[in-house]
Amino acid sequence: MSRDKNLREIAANPLNTALLCLLCEEFEGTLPESRAQLYLDMVECVLRRYRKRKGLLEKIEDLTNHYKPQLNHLGKVALNGLLDDKLDFNESELRNHAKDLTEFGFLSVQPGGSKLRQTLHYAFLHKSFQEFFAAFFICSQIQSKEMKPEELVSARYFIELKQILLFSCGILAMKCDEQVVALVKSLTNKVNKNESRGAKIVLEAINECKREKSDFHSHLSKSFGTDLNLTNLDLSYNFISDAGATCIAEAIKVNKTLTNLDLSYNFISDAGATCIAEAIKVNKTLTNLYLRGNDISAAGATCFAEAIKVNKTLTNLDLSGNGISDAGATCIAEAIKVNKTLTNLYLRHNGISAAGATCIAEAIEVNKTLTNLDLSGNGISAAGATCIAEAIKVNKTLTNLYLRGNDISAAGATCIAEAIKVNKTLTDLDLSDNGISDAGATCIAEAIKVNKTLTDLDLSDNEISAAGATCIAEAIEVNKTLTNLYLRGNDISAAGATCIAEAIKVNKTLTNLYLSDNVIGAAGPTCIAEAIEVNKTLT
Repeated sequence: MSRDKNLREIAANPLNTALLCLLCEEFEGTLPESRAQLYLDMVECVLRRYRKRKGLLEKIEDLTNHYKPQLNHLGKVALNGLLDDKLDFNESELRNHAKDLTEFGFLSVQPGGSKLRQTLHYAFLHKSFQEFFAAFFICSQIQSKEMKPEELVSARYFIELKQILLFSCGILAMKCDEQVVALVKSLTNKVNKNESRGAKIVLEAINECKREKSDFHSHLSKSFGTDLNLTNLDLSYNFISDAGATCIAEAIKVNKTLTNLDLSYNFISDAGATCIAEAIKVNKTLTNLYLRGNDISAAGATCFAEAIKVNKTLTNLDLSGNGISDAGATCIAEAIKVNKTLTNLYLRHNGISAAGATCIAEAIEVNKTLTNLDLSGNGISAAGATCIAEAIKVNKTLTNLYLRGNDISAAGATCIAEAIKVNKTLTDLDLSDNGISDAGATCIAEAIKVNKTLTDLDLSDNEISAAGATCIAEAIEVNKTLTNLYLRGNDISAAGATCIAEAIKVNKTLTNLYLSDNVIGAAGPTCIAEAIEVNKTLT
């Protein structure tokens, strides 16, 4: 129950809790995977108890089918109530089935009518039972061909009546494969028309169709993948977890159109990541895969590493905000030594230390395709930065390197500075929030005096004071390529701002200069104001 919100809600009613306990005992501690099967089992249990109370002792194997006329009528009442946004109904709506339906045990008596003319009203023990019986009725209608599966594919069933749709899929999956396949096809067509909205519901529907010792839900996933004709599928922030990731994995094995897939922030762990990795070994269209903010550890990263060794289409892989650690980074590094298509690799906030950074550094010494590498928010320290610096001395493809928040200190910044003196490809370098201080800033300043490719340099939040700012000012007097310089959140005083002002009087390339959140006082802005009267490039 701690893992399942639906079970917790059901158990809020003591009678439902008793039912769950009976089922748990009967199934020796393992409840059915499918929610539809769980409710069918609960209905069967309630009907057995009803017959026992009535002294009806003959054994009937399928009581749900035996009482189908009554349950169908209850389902019709349940559906009409939900369509009218009602959770209770009066006795007259039960018609000639009233006696049985009120005695079964699915309903509770509710006060209704006026104070002078009180009538008996009924409600289900929990809203989910009303949704289940509505779905039970719909499935009977579909099986008798009085209703087509595609009638369930409407905006209303995608939103406020979603649970009816999911229950219907689960119940149909136990009755008729063909009708479920038709329903999933209709749902996929809806997703195609609405540019990925509703894709989560398709995944939930497929998951509801799980059957013991059967790969039917995998067949449905492949059907979804085959019929999906979108190029972009954004499922971020949808809590699809490993179950949804597994469905998506089966789908992209056969899909021929998707180029962008975003599965960020979905509670996907190594199990789901492994399935996705296996899928991209065979997928031939995906170019962008985003898995930010999940629960992928080194094990999942290892599977992705194996996948990108053979994948020939992915150009962007984002594993930021997971927990791949040094072990995962090491495997990814080995993979990018041989991979020939990835251009963008994002590994922000992954608990990577100097050891992992060293392996990545070795990889980018030989890699010939990566242009963007993001290692921000890890803990690579000065040791890791030193290795990265050695790598970018020889690397000829990286244009963007992000090392924000890595505690590289002045020592690491000094090594990076030596590297950018000789590097001829980097255009964007982010060293913000690294505690490089004036010593590191001075070295970086010396480097940009001779560097001819950097256009963007971020030194924000680095404890740089007037001394460091003075050196940077001297550098931008002669630098001819920088267009964006970030010095936010430092300790630059009026003296430092004055030096920068003098520099921008002669600088002819800077278009954006950020000095917010410093301590430039009143004198600093005055000097800056005088400088921008003569500067002709700052925008």
